[in-house]
Amino acid sequence: MGNDHRQESERPADAYSSQKVKQSLIEFPYLDDEDYVCANVGRDLTYEAYVDLIYDRASPIRGRDREMSDLLMLLSRPGMRNVIILGPSGVGKTVLVEGLAQCIVKGQAPPNLRKTRIIATSFSEIWGYVGDSDNWGKYIKILKEIVSECQQLPAVLFMDEIHAIFAHRYSVQFVLPRLSRGELTIIGATTDQEYLTFIEPQPAVARRFHLYRLKEPSRSAVEEMIMESFKGRYKGVSAGSLLSRAEMRYLISQSDTYMPFEYHPAKALRLIDKILAVKTLAGDSSPIKREEIRRAVADSVGIPVEAIAAPVEQIQAMENVLNAHILGQQEAIARLCRRLIIARARTTVHRDRPQGVFLLAGPTGVGKTELAKALAAYLNGSDRELVRLDMSTYSSEASIHTLLGVPGVSSTEVAQRVPAFTRMVKEHPYGVLLLDEIEKAHPSVILLFLHAFDTGRMVDVLGNPIDLRNMVILMTTNLGFSVRQPIIATPGQTVSEIIRQEEAASLKMIRQYFPSEFLGRLDEILFFKPLTHEVMRGFIGQKLRRLEDAIEKRIHLSEDAMSFLCEQAFHPEYGARDLNRAMDNLLGYPLALLRFHSDETWEKARSIKVSLNSSKGELVAEIDKLKRRKIRSAGVKRS
Repeated sequence: MGNDHRQESERPADAYSSQKVKQSLIEFPYLDDEDYVCANVGRDLTYEAYVDLIYDRASPIRGRDREMSDLLMLLSRPGMRNVIILGPSGVGKTVLVEGLAQCIVKGQAPPNLRKTRIIATSFSEIWGYVGDSDNWGKYIKILKEIVSECQQLPAVLFMDEIHAIFAHRYSVQFVLPRLSRGELTIIGATTDQEYLTFIEPQPAVARRFHLYRLKEPSRSAVEEMIMESFKGRYKGVSAGSLLSRAEMRYLISQSDTYMPFEYHPAKALRLIDKILAVKTLAGDSSPIKREEIRRAVADSVGIPVEAIAAPVEQIQAMENVLNAHILGQQEAIARLCRRLIIARARTTVHRDRPQGVFLLAGPTGVGKTELAKALAAYLNGSDRELVRLDMSTYSSEASIHTLLGVPGVSSTEVAQRVPAFTRMVKEHPYGVLLLDEIEKAHPSVILLFLHAFDTGRMVDVLGNPIDLRNMVILMTTNLGFSVRQPIIATPGQTVSEIIRQEEAASLKMIRQYFPSEFLGRLDEILFFKPLTHEVMRGFIGQKLRRLEDAIEKRIHLSEDAMSFLCEQAFHPEYGARDLNRAMDNLLGYPLALLRFHSDETWEKARSIKVSLNSSKGELVAEIDKLKRRKIRSAGVKRS
């Protein structure tokens, strides 16, 4: 790639005739790619900084004065001068090194660095220059030329994704001795995960570098970075004309809240890029409005804009929606929604916890898992935002490694994968986390989540943060509800009193089974009531509406047909879990036979009548208002 993208008019020879020459700058002549391999495999950051400063195009690096001072000190020390800058993507590792190049050109670097160039390159660029997919001999020859040129110029190599070069033994064998002898100085940049995977397992490599951790800049520093970015990124546009300080702070705040897995300044600049692109396409030159910021954030995260624009109103409407979907559990849903309103309004004394941590207790098939799906769908527009872990698969102590990764893996040949749980949470940061059948998990796995319930954070073995602060955590259990018999009121005792007694017995068992520190971190224990025949009628009504949408016809059930479906589909020990199968067998099959036996009239029909043939114990389906002889289908007999 080299410096061939620079125009001849930008070369220092032409610049000296300009009125903009700054005598205090240290001159770094252009490196021709015909004379220098370095110019073919990288960018001369010091030359670029020199030209940009002459033509007043350089953007000062704001908010990183201390970091640049630290790096200059490390690079000017006697002995080992190699540095690896560690930090997540987006915090500005490359920009920091570009700032170092500006310091050198301005004469602000220590004496032993004032004539030193910084050449930015990478393994992929060097290998691309080799031009042969498997010519390691040529690759080593080019490395030798690069080292020789760095000694001659002199120059420091800046290698982004430095872990890539040390993932190959030929690179290690060539570079390591030259680092040891001080023949080559490298500034590397990588993430914690890649460092732990490729570099730390090689002690001979790791001890040749100082580690410098680059943290995310403060909010005030991000503001200054945004202001400066308009000079270089958005030609002819001033920050003040489009983005006031108040809107800038709002953008930073919203990105912090809804984009916790990305980092400043990159995520703030990405939002501005997205907003300006939309405004440019629309021919809109007006200042950025908060609605545009919310829309950009929602689009980046993949959540409804209403969740940002009016989060409390969204939560307040949620109770009615969930009650329409999950029947017979009004009390549990009301308590869950009440807690989520507190979390979304931020009127809680503990703001770093997840949005809510709930234990859903109740018998099988009463809607615990369905509530998790419905909640994820309502909050994020799709039940795919549900992160579900079947805790029965984490019944051994070693299963912790399935969640957070295997410690001690040091292979540089096969990179360790990001643990599945880390990846799932990062893909659905505003989703619902369902820990299904939590009582079946090993006690060590349960304790693993205690810290997360308290702080909203976990860390996997690769050092990746797992941020749960914007998630709702639901756990299910059927402790105390394993064996279910129909609840029938007895003289002197109502059904509700019996249910309360069973809930009290279940709560006692839950307190005996789970440690007190686990229960103390729950926001609520929500008991799900057993289903009654009345609730089952409501579920059957829901299924009928879905079936009507599928066949594009109305279905009219007679009262005895509805009672028959309730009786056959409802099993106290399974709740509503068998309802889909029962509906297919008892109703879907007669409808299918009717369709095949009367194809022409089926297409013209608008409604279907379903009644019970009590003598045969089966449902009968017929086309409604048909004058000709009614066509009946064979049904499924009562079991």
